[in-house]
Amino acid sequence: MPRIPLLFVLCLLFLSACNIPTAPPATTPTADVVATQVIQLLTAAPTKTIPPVELTSAPTATQIPPLPTSTSTPTMQPASATNTSAPTLPPGDPKSSLGTPTWTYTFDSGKAFYQYENDHTRVTMENGALLLTGLTPDGWLGWSLTYSHPAWNFYLEGVLNPQACAGTDMYGLVFRAPDADSGYFYGVTCDGRYNLHARDFAANTDTILINLTSNSAILPGANQVNRLGVLANGEKISLYANGLLLQEITDNTFNSEGDFGALVAANETPGFTVKLTDISLWDLP
Repeated sequence: MPRIPLLFVLCLLFLSACNIPTAPPATTPTADVVATQVIQLLTAAPTKTIPPVELTSAPTATQIPPLPTSTSTPTMQPASATNTSAPTLPPGDPKSSLGTPTWTYTFDSGKAFYQYENDHTRVTMENGALLLTGLTPDGWLGWSLTYSHPAWNFYLEGVLNPQACAGTDMYGLVFRAPDADSGYFYGVTCDGRYNLHARDFAANTDTILINLTSNSAILPGANQVNRLGVLANGEKISLYANGLLLQEITDNTFNSEGDFGALVAANETPGFTVKLTDISLWDLP
């Protein structure tokens, strides 16, 4: 048997070793590679979805455009002396021919009107009156409605007594309100002016039906007692103050029965308060 030379065997072993598989060399990531990987990770990461916040409507209160300011300061005037005899109604006062009210309220309990407080308005019932307070003098309009007697054709009258006030501090009546966010707003200012708006805050609409107008039938100043009235018959709306006609208009913005109540807006006096001491409604035939 022939012998295989030792040198030949060694060469075969060397060549076999050259074909043994090895792991590929590790590469050092460059800055571009790292940046690309970070972008891919951020893109692939799930985004955080914020659930929608459900807004719940409380007794509504909203901001109205500022009224022209007055240079007067808050006034405190003595209330008129109480007259125990029945007041004489002026000619043309709707009360003189309407008889007994269909609905009336004297605020001896807290059940007929909504009471609440937020950052701008407070409504409470105290000592036989509904107190509406504008907490901040920023023109924020707040109101309270009664749902006791929705009405379409009627005469509505409220007796309102403003406390310390100035200029464009406003109070008044709301009527034919189809919901808590809309209706007619009849306002009277401390300096003896009045206006009328048709407002729908849910739809963000505000129609000025009567611009601020002075009238001597309105008693200006604090601690006065103003008897504000609204005669609504179909599309005809007549505004009264202390039994005297202020103005008549025709409008059909709200042409169905609705609720009614009182309003307040502090435009100049922090904590401006008005007292609603009596409110009555006569249904028209």
